[in-house]
Amino acid sequence: MASRDEYYKQYLNDLATQYQGQIDTETQNYNANKTDLTNAYNQNAKTLAGTREQAMRDAYISQQKAMRDVPTALAAQGIRGGMTESTYGNLLKTYQNARGAATSSYNQQFGQLGQTYQSNLTSLGNSYRTNINNINTAKEADAWARAGDSWNAYLQQEAERRAQEQWELERQQARSSSGGSSGRTKKNTETYIVSQGNAGNGLYNGGLGRVHDSKSTTKEIRSIMSLGNGKQKIIYRDGTVSYR
Repeated sequence: MASRDEYYKQYLNDLATQYQGQIDTETQNYNANKTDLTNAYNQNAKTLAGTREQAMRDAYISQQKAMRDVPTALAAQGIRGGMTESTYGNLLKTYQNARGAATSSYNQQFGQLGQTYQSNLTSLGNSYRTNINNINTAKEADAWARAGDSWNAYLQQEAERRAQEQWELERQQARSSSGGSSGRTKKNTETYIVSQGNAGNGLYNGGLGRVHDSKSTTKEIRSIMSLGNGKQKIIYRDGTVSYR
């Protein structure tokens, strides 16, 4: 016997390929965006390193020029004997400060770059996982909806089958109770009862079991199924169908 859960598992498996395409697209987009972020990070890190090296180079060149020009400047002032210790110390301090400033600026910007990169990666990963979860949730909801439809159809078919079996059983019982007399029994053996009125092209003769059409022929009813809103589907033994 089928169950709603079995239908759900079947549809979940059937829908896997359809929804996997959406997951694959999300994964491709995620990987592409992650690659873009990494490439941008590496390029910015390279630029920062180049800026620092240039600052170091400029500081060194400035120091060398100063050390070259100081003796001439001192001689112009009438100071002989070359560069004093204090002058040399000031030049060295200026050079070291320039290098320190370049390194500090680099470390600060590089740290911010790393934080931004990690934050963007985290945001991208969270968005990717949310999208994947949404796709899986939609797949499960789709499978449940289809399973519900199939289960309801199955229950309706089972109800019709049981009604037919009950009709056959009671028909046989009616024949047995009639003592095997020839001809069709006039006893209404159907468990469903409807009021007199039009039934397809004929008139109902007081209940289910037989119906006479306009040509005065008799049709035996196999089963009746309620369609809701007071409507019924009548299936005759000869395979024809009518609605009322």
